Amino acid sequence: MSLKKNIIIFIIIVYILCYDFITEPLEELEEAVIEKQEAHHTTWLQIEALRDQRYWLPWKPDLEQGQTEEDCEDPERIVVFDDVKGFVFTMSEVFHYDLVLAVVELLGYRGKGGCGLGGVFAGVVERYSDSCLHVDHVVAQDRVDDLSGNNVLRMFVVKLLSQVILCFHGNERTALTTLMLEIELVVFDMDNLSKSDKKHIRKIVKQVLKEESNRNNLAIWCRYIEVERVIGKSGEAKSIAETALTMYGGKGIDAESMESNNLISLYTLYCSLLLGIENMTAKLQPKTAPPDSGVKRQVLYVVACLVEGNKMELSGPHDLSSASVLKVASKLHKLLEAAQCSLEKSATKLNIERLEALTWCYTLFIYCKSGLDAALCLITEIQHKCQQDSTKSLLRTMHRFKLQLINQHMAMYASPVSTLRDHLDQALHECPSDAEFLALFLDVERKSRISGRLNRFASSFTLTLFYCLADKYLIINFFTIPVCDSLQVPAILIAMAYLWSALE
Repeated sequence: MSLKKNIIIFIIIVYILCYDFITEPLEELEEAVIEKQEAHHTTWLQIEALRDQRYWLPWKPDLEQGQTEEDCEDPERIVVFDDVKGFVFTMSEVFHYDLVLAVVELLGYRGKGGCGLGGVFAGVVERYSDSCLHVDHVVAQDRVDDLSGNNVLRMFVVKLLSQVILCFHGNERTALTTLMLEIELVVFDMDNLSKSDKKHIRKIVKQVLKEESNRNNLAIWCRYIEVERVIGKSGEAKSIAETALTMYGGKGIDAESMESNNLISLYTLYCSLLLGIENMTAKLQPKTAPPDSGVKRQVLYVVACLVEGNKMELSGPHDLSSASVLKVASKLHKLLEAAQCSLEKSATKLNIERLEALTWCYTLFIYCKSGLDAALCLITEIQHKCQQDSTKSLLRTMHRFKLQLINQHMAMYASPVSTLRDHLDQALHECPSDAEFLALFLDVERKSRISGRLNRFASSFTLTLFYCLADKYLIINFFTIPVCDSLQVPAILIAMAYLWSALE
């Protein structure tokens, strides 16, 4: 039985069982929703939202106020275990996090960078999504990839995550909190924000940070700083970063732990703010003034405080002796080698994040010490060492670091575009379907007076797209299939029309 039919039957059963408790105003509101004749899952969500406002949720005692089941005025709202034990099954804790991500993706969320599905449910969700070609499936119509067009469904996902987050701890809890925050902010156009939008965004992020479980979470602090920078408040972002460093700085990073990784990320983010490096590579950065030598010396000082575990002094001279600079570089090199060894033994998320954080930190240190070429050589060397044992996401991150640094360097200094093109070609060779790299490639070539590279890429991309679709949908024989019965032909035409409009 299809999912759509199950939901319809569920709505009918709930309506029949609860008919006696429906008040006249609520019944009229539900009829108004049904008369809109929207998709069944949309109608169901709207009706559930109405009932939620009328206290239709199952009742449970508030233990903090000393309530018991006897305090419930309506016993019908109490759900006991005997009522649901026939529908409950146990699942290993190993799969809980992947299950939550799978449900969020099934409800329609597709992050611009992906929501990080890498568990056992990813393939199941992907296969289900590929099969949603007919209107019999509940997610076939009115599906919005980023939930920005369906506010009811988006708030439902946010409520779902806010309740599920309490069941997790550590890295998984932080990841789900970040995901919930991203879904809440997805309705805002970050390129065109009004003053009220910026105020609302700040309020949302501050509410998340004020929660007791997030106050000492450096990963959430980093998200807060990044949001301030995205909405155009770089000065505020720098002040917040300095506040966080004052409270949580001065700790060692030798231990391989989540707290250590977050501390490295916080220091590195502050260095990026000092240098004016944007956390994006999808387009060329506008020209800007280069940082003076004092800023670079300050970055060297900040990284030295991180490596040596010292408190950072915001005011005063930030000069380091040549011997101190070499000592910090040597310590960072040893930390990187240790992180690579740990990754070779076990490619866990913790080890991958540590290597990424140390690489970007060491890259900024070398960039301020020796220049762009030395920093790029460092990342390339790490890529070669990790080529065999690393995940694809780690290699993509390394390419992103290089493009991010080159892009910002070109915005500050006069430098040839060939450097960016060479490293971008390498990134596209290893990650040919990466949307961010493709967007940067199109932006670079559009602003160039020579269209040969863009035309050659378009020709190869179109041919590759055709063969991929032919392999997946057997389009090689589409001439023998009636057009009305085939979804492949429109897919090719849409893809080619989109590519042609992009080239114009």
